[in-house]
Amino acid sequence: MDELRGLPHLAADGLMPLWLAAEYGIPARAGVVRFSWLQATAGAERKRRIYWLGWGPECLGWGPRLVRHGLLCAVGRRYLGVAPGDWDSLAIWTKRRLPQGHRWVANNRAALRRIPRPDAEWWQGGWSPVAVEVDTGKRGFDGPEGLRARVERWAGVYAGVVFLTPSEARAEALVWVFRDRHVRVVLLPRWWEAAEGREV
Repeated sequence: MDELRGLPHLAADGLMPLWLAAEYGIPARAGVVRFSWLQATAGAERKRRIYWLGWGPECLGWGPRLVRHGLLCAVGRRYLGVAPGDWDSLAIWTKRRLPQGHRWVANNRAALRRIPRPDAEWWQGGWSPVAVEVDTGKRGFDGPEGLRARVERWAGVYAGVVFLTPSEARAEALVWVFRDRHVRVVLLPRWWEAAEGREV
């Protein structure tokens, strides 16, 4: 029974760290077990061997950046306490899973065509989802102006924005960049082994 309760979590996330699957009661046989050598943050000197559980065989071709973003989304959802039925992991799935997501896209197709997809969409019960973005602090990528421009484009269609980051320095930078906007920044400093975090 624990396995059946846990499978909606794996289906929602697409993949998750093996330790998180164990917390949900999902046995390894429910998916495909792999490990990846990943930098906890972009530019980190040390790589960590992280075991993870994937939903199906399509995960076999995923590269390290996609895997890291997908794992961080899964840990972030756990930290935020979001139910599987309120979450679409767009970092992993190319198509939205949720009926409300399909209806929302159909009603906002023109507006969404002009903006980048976030890494996940979190439905909190309103007319629009919250955009959830993983930011690992890659140097030279999407500086302050680019970050603000992306959030401003999301503001017209999304109900809010949450950034998930494993880097304390990056979290502080994001808070500074968005100091005059309502953007939540969640720090997940040990995401490869625990869903510990704090809002910065």
